[in-house]
This record gives sequence, C-alpha cells and structure tokens, in this order.
Amino acid sequence: MICDFGSVGGEFSLQTGKRMIYLKVSKKYEGGGDLNFRDDYADTVSSIQELPKNINKVLKLAPKKPIEIEQIRKKVLTCSSNSDEKAATTIDGLISKHQKVNS
Repeated sequence: MICDFGSVGGEFSLQTGKRMIYLKVSKKYEGGGDLNFRDDYADTVSSIQELPKNINKVLKLAPKKPIEIEQIRKKVLTCSSNSDEKAATTIDGLISKHQKVNS
C-alpha cells in the first residue's frame, strides 16, 4: 500500500501484515501524531520521484511476521490485541444489566 502520513496505512499493515510505502510530505505538513505513526509503520518513506525504485524494493520484502506485528502493536497502541473482545463483553454485560433492570 502507498499512503500519506495518516493512520490508514498503519491500520492496513497491522491487519494484513503487508508492507507500507509512505509518501514524503512537505516540511510544512510534517509533525504531530500521524507523522510519528508513519515512522513506526513505514517500510520506506518515498518521494514521488523515488517511488518506482522503492516499490520494487518493498515488493521484494516478505509480509511482516506475526511477531513483528505484535511488537508494533505494543509500541504504538494503548490496547491489547484482545481489546475488541473485552469491549464487546463489557458492552454485552451493560446491555444485559440494563434489560434486567427494565424488565
């Protein structure tokens, strides 16, 4: 995937294990959390001019290994890998409790 400095690329990479190419942005737009996020996920940061060379370079890389993905998650995310399940269980408990009270 080729992406700007936003979080979409990192989310895609975490879900698929596929490699990311981020485009260089103007110094005017650099900074903030999105740029830090880019720096944690990028397999390369490329200018438009260098894009053909960097696409070939990244295509030669194997998908990220599960251990690499887990290391990235621990570094940049504030939730565990089973947070969706915990959230769903908590929401289900709250709904069930509300239904019992209103019955």
